[in-house]
Amino acid sequence: MDLRELKKEVEKLPSIELNFKGLHEHWYRPLTAYPGTKAHFMNSLSVGSRKVLKEKMVLLQPHLMNLKQNLTLHDQYRSFARHLVELKLTTINGDQKKAKMLVSTLAKDEFLNLKSTILKMKSFQESVKEVSRGYHEINELVSKDLSLEEALFFMDLPHKRYVANLMKLSQDHSYIVRDLGRHFVSLAKQTGLKKGVR
Repeated sequence: MDLRELKKEVEKLPSIELNFKGLHEHWYRPLTAYPGTKAHFMNSLSVGSRKVLKEKMVLLQPHLMNLKQNLTLHDQYRSFARHLVELKLTTINGDQKKAKMLVSTLAKDEFLNLKSTILKMKSFQESVKEVSRGYHEINELVSKDLSLEEALFFMDLPHKRYVANLMKLSQDHSYIVRDLGRHFVSLAKQTGLKKGVR
């Protein structure tokens, strides 16, 4: 994929935030609602199931927090792609000084550097995988104890779509970061610079 197409793909990436908020609103909140609230139907669960549910939700909490912290990934990819386009134009124009500055920025900048971007993407993928696993385990646990009406109400909430969207988004992020890295390495080589920019 050429750089222009890659930039368009980055722009088209769905929002992590919308999917995170949807999952939180339609799945997490009903499961953790306080007794007496409209969404609270957990009183139907046995004491043992409620205890297991609470333990599983506690284990899932760090992964949900990690998803929330990675809401800026899309901005990071967009900025990286914009800098790559600028680097390509600079390379074509033969401006070595500006090219060195851009390569240095992409290699060493705290927000933009490729290594940090890869680590954040992997962390995001791991959290999505764990949230998905926990989501399926918890839904299975909950559906065993709820009445048919309560189970239908809970399963009719759109949370399944948000988990599927996050899984797809995780996969898309992997491809985007791979392609961003390939273009960066290629452009860095074209400017006559090596990975260890000084």
